[in-house]
Amino acid sequence: MSKKETLGAQHESTLKSMNNLAVFLAEQKKFKEAAPMMEEALASYKEAVGIQASDTLYLVRNYSQVLFALGERPKALQLVQETLFVIERDQGKEDRDTIGLASTYAHLLKAAQGTPAGDGHSSADEITAKYKLG
Repeated sequence: MSKKETLGAQHESTLKSMNNLAVFLAEQKKFKEAAPMMEEALASYKEAVGIQASDTLYLVRNYSQVLFALGERPKALQLVQETLFVIERDQGKEDRDTIGLASTYAHLLKAAQGTPAGDGHSSADEITAKYKLG
């Protein structure tokens, strides 16, 4: 019997296991398998513990990188940008979680340089300066 069957789909332990498996798949470059699992885990984390929880933010960073690897750059950038807006608003610009997410955002923006990133995205240099990352 799986954790999902025993504890339920929304149980924190189930969600952590799902996230860990998805991260493992991503590390194996199995992005197509990891993405739906991360998407499901992220939605469940948001519902269960909120967007500000460290585990949720960890999943946002991982999922955005998987989306990016799958060529879904605008979706990845939008996910991080929207989450960063909420985290900065609620926790402040100098909060550790805000800075970690800003670093991920800057990294993705830099990697997307020269590719269509979508409207409304700052440059990696702007993010680096704003959050004093460099």
